[in-house]
Amino acid sequence: MADEQDMSKHRDQSMDKELSAFSNFCSSIDFGKVLFSDEEKLFSEHMQQSIMRTIKSLPLPVQTDVMLELMRHLKLPLKRDIDFLKVFYPPTWSILYWLYITFDDGSVFSKRDLQNYRTIHSAAMLLHLIDDHLADGDLRATHRVLLLRSQLWVTMNRALSDQTKGKDGDFQTAWKYIDTFYASIGNAQGLNSLNTYCLWFKQQMGMGFIAPVLMTKKITEDVRLIKAVETLFGAFGTAWRLLDDLQDIPTDMQKSTRSSVYMCLPERIKRHWCLNRPATAAKVEHTESIVQSIIEQKIIERLISRICQELDLASSIADSIKIQGYASELRSLAKSLKNLTFDEKMLR
Repeated sequence: MADEQDMSKHRDQSMDKELSAFSNFCSSIDFGKVLFSDEEKLFSEHMQQSIMRTIKSLPLPVQTDVMLELMRHLKLPLKRDIDFLKVFYPPTWSILYWLYITFDDGSVFSKRDLQNYRTIHSAAMLLHLIDDHLADGDLRATHRVLLLRSQLWVTMNRALSDQTKGKDGDFQTAWKYIDTFYASIGNAQGLNSLNTYCLWFKQQMGMGFIAPVLMTKKITEDVRLIKAVETLFGAFGTAWRLLDDLQDIPTDMQKSTRSSVYMCLPERIKRHWCLNRPATAAKVEHTESIVQSIIEQKIIERLISRICQELDLASSIADSIKIQGYASELRSLAKSLKNLTFDEKMLR
């Protein structure tokens, strides 16, 4: 009896060690670094100021508490110069910079236009993050979070109303994206493949398309260019979502979150994934079988390949419409993922 207990204990310790090594590998998967010019850094500072203006528009007694709660949730260091954009990969916001720097000859965008676009996009970025995390249960709906969310919405809507005044087409375009976003949040029913999952996430990007598309519509009426910007930004966003799913495999597995990794599993293992949430005696065995299947089915490698495909698509479109700086940033993201594979020896 003692020998059986010792063997069971040894097996559990070995499994814990393997899961820890697997989790560490997942969390280490990341995009490559993007380097900025001084002009791009200045543009990002203007984006940051848009966020700070929203926080400072809150009632004075809660401003500090809201800022601290947001920083804790985003795991940002406590320092004087707060950089909320740090939690977003640069192409999330630099699309605006590259559209501006490439196509503006001094007569396309006014200072007011640029401020509105930056305000719309920075608010949309944080609204997406907050609503997504609220829907997933990763963020508690405290009065401070709800107050910030409401104020972000007011800020975005005010800038959007100003920018689309007298332009019914632009107004309708913006609200199409907003409607698409809210229709998709928390609604993952009917997803049964990686492709349907990626299409669903592009809907979740809804509000992120507003500023880039409105900027492009101000540059040109050519629907091909407008569609190109939407497609390349959607491809980048999809790549980021798949990367996020790889990094979150351990937590998604414990919460039974139906991520892109789940979509790639065999049906039998999908059932284990869905049964993994309650604390049961079979939970360890389920976790072990899921990890083994991820390794055997080369799901990490398959998703990395899809990420690189999406980034390649986005960068090739960016090149074709002459925003080579943005294309270069997208290629920089992919550099760290090329030829990255999971070696089972890492578990030993």
